Amino acid sequence: MSSDILNFKNQNNPLSTLILVFAKTIVLGAVKTRFAKSLGSEKTLWIYKALLKQTDNVLQNAWSDVVVFYTGDSPSAFETCFQNFQKRKQEGKDLGERMESAFNWGFAQGYAKIVLIGTDLWNLQLGLLEGAFSARMPPRLFLVLQRMVVITC
Repeated sequence: MSSDILNFKNQNNPLSTLILVFAKTIVLGAVKTRFAKSLGSEKTLWIYKALLKQTDNVLQNAWSDVVVFYTGDSPSAFETCFQNFQKRKQEGKDLGERMESAFNWGFAQGYAKIVLIGTDLWNLQLGLLEGAFSARMPPRLFLVLQRMVVITC
């Protein structure tokens, strides 16, 4: 199924929420490179795949919309992970620009609250995401909590 035709659950709701996932496609030697120095590329790739699967498993039960912003090869390189989520290529020269671009895209789609996570949160739970969304925050407040970023519009 083309990621362009996936329907969003809450896109037209002004109180809607969006989870952005920043991920690299699965490429041997290109993921978790700091770990690879001591563990080797094969073991590191195995760990990365496990982290992707854990993230995917948690997000399958999310009541928010989820969009995966990726770097690397084609999104088909995610293999069985993130099949139910729209995927978009990250845009920007550095991480800050890529994050800003993803948030701007989300706000342009009409989302009121956006959480950005990476794929290295082994203990990720829906309750943590729900707590981030339910926090009372002034407009455009940035909240960084356990490697998650929440921005309200």
